[in-house]
Amino acid sequence: VGSEMCIRDRSCPEPACITPLMQVKPSRFSEARWLSDLINTEHTNPKYLPGVRLPDTVIAEPDLAKAASQATLVIIAVPHHYLHTAMFTKILSGCAPNCRVCSLVKGLDVVDGRPSLVSDRMRRDLLGLDVAVLMGANIAEEVAASQFSEATLGTNVAEDGPIWQRVFNTENFRVNVVLDATGVELCGALKPIISLGAGFCDGMDCGALLTRNCANALNEHGLPKRLAIFSPVRQVSTSSPQAQTLRRPSSA
Repeated sequence: VGSEMCIRDRSCPEPACITPLMQVKPSRFSEARWLSDLINTEHTNPKYLPGVRLPDTVIAEPDLAKAASQATLVIIAVPHHYLHTAMFTKILSGCAPNCRVCSLVKGLDVVDGRPSLVSDRMRRDLLGLDVAVLMGANIAEEVAASQFSEATLGTNVAEDGPIWQRVFNTENFRVNVVLDATGVELCGALKPIISLGAGFCDGMDCGALLTRNCANALNEHGLPKRLAIFSPVRQVSTSSPQAQTLRRPSSA
């Protein structure tokens, strides 16, 4: 889905947006066909996005080091439990020295019994490359079908914000950028907890007003208390000057 959004935006300044290489784990879709072969020849991914045609320019490459070769933009979009050090080693072996990285991974690590940011692990294993994060309450099938969706991109480097925004932002996928990668990542990781609580309120069928009030209480009090867990590690404030919204590029 990320590759499809990139290819639609011809104003993106990075070459990676013109010919996106997508690393696909070697796997067979059937006895006769590899998944990467189907993506490259029929431009479909029947295993994960059935019925969606991918842009002809998207190239599936099973070798991660080759996929990242001389890349100036790398988007990491895999399930949390598939992340491992060897993955980052291969990315480093191929990417350009000025490479920028964006994580779409939702979840938290646990280090010495305490929660830890996934992006912190990425920055460590990528030897200091900065990692932006993109989070939103979206479903891949709906994004691929060009249904309206939105997401928030958090970065710690101000000049990276407009670049990533031009990569992802389209008419149907609106991206806002804030200088608070930590806050965006935490909200993306903890959002399912709040969503489940709101769903429980709705499922109890206590009436529309009570359900709405309970959901509002969860949003107002639940998330700040979850963020407070991280206060000994890092102070998070979504109202701080660092969390200000960046202006959209004029082409957005």
